[in-house]
Amino acid sequence: MLHVISKNKGIADLILFSKWDRFSRNVAAAYEMIGKLKRLSVEPQSMEQRLDMDIPESKIMLAIYLTRPEVENDRRALNTLHGMRRAKKEGRYLGIAPIGYKNGRDAQNKTLLVPNEKVEIVRWAFEELSRGIWVIDTLRRMVNRKGLKVGRSQFWSLVRNPVYCGMVSIAAYKNEPAHCVKGFHQAIVPESLFDDVQDVLKGKKRNVRVNTFTEIDQQLTLRGFLICPRCGRLLSGSGSKGNGGIYYYYHCQSVKLCKERFRADTANEAFVRQLGQIAVNAPIIDYYCQLISNSLKKDNQGKEKELKETQAEIDKLYIRIQNARSLRLDDEFTAEEFKEIKTDLTKKIEELEKKKRSYYPPTTTTRNTFPKAAKS
Repeated sequence: MLHVISKNKGIADLILFSKWDRFSRNVAAAYEMIGKLKRLSVEPQSMEQRLDMDIPESKIMLAIYLTRPEVENDRRALNTLHGMRRAKKEGRYLGIAPIGYKNGRDAQNKTLLVPNEKVEIVRWAFEELSRGIWVIDTLRRMVNRKGLKVGRSQFWSLVRNPVYCGMVSIAAYKNEPAHCVKGFHQAIVPESLFDDVQDVLKGKKRNVRVNTFTEIDQQLTLRGFLICPRCGRLLSGSGSKGNGGIYYYYHCQSVKLCKERFRADTANEAFVRQLGQIAVNAPIIDYYCQLISNSLKKDNQGKEKELKETQAEIDKLYIRIQNARSLRLDDEFTAEEFKEIKTDLTKKIEELEKKKRSYYPPTTTTRNTFPKAAKS
């Protein structure tokens, strides 16, 4: 409409609408538009809230008509914001369900996240990422091949979302810092596993190198370890095509100067036979077992001591929170000061609890026995 009016000046001199809140619900935008129309010699006018702009006092009523709908919008938005934060603090996840969940309802007909058929793939992704051996984009492609199609940014958001360990994140608002609360929904991964993944993403956990063995590596396992009997250099190896397929040979790196070359399978079998002739004295194995047992006992004693010291610090912080609550009841300081103290102490308690869990990470019990040694 503005384009038509500006290109055809004089085509219109009046724009009618029902009420001023239909014209605009933003004061700044409304005054800007009124100015544009005035420069085009066009008057905006309400049919139900008519104003005579030649009377200066009409500007007061215009401000009221324009301000009231904006205030209503702001109040509605504020009520919505407070309602959503209140629901999140109760442990309710709001919005579209993340990957691995679907939106559902509980017995009170309130929103609730329910795990779906993708939950096993999501759990597998967290477990593999916590090992610290995969590049995250490589792992994403592996997840895609398993049937969970996600992009790069979407996968980054997935592995950083605390909703998967049963928490609901609450953004910072005014003086209230960002924090997480325990959610009503079922967790897909344990909190300890989620923390390990975050350490990997932050670079706090050392990546373990993964060696991938090709067909050549499997056939030439001694390449780089054997020494040439002629020139003393390390032997290399390669495959050679023949009538029956590919045959592998160890040969000297200096092919032109040294003609040493022999079949890889023959050398590998000879090496295996040599290993089979090695036997360990049984008392030596018993001695090493005793050393390992003593080392584990000392390590456990040290962990028990650190665990007790950590628990004592946690108990001390809980006592401080209780003392602060008593002082608050006696009006020694304000509610905001108490809230700040409690938040700081709670954060320290969470860090100590995480430290306490790291002493004894969850493990699966496996049968582990030492083989009987042949007497030499």
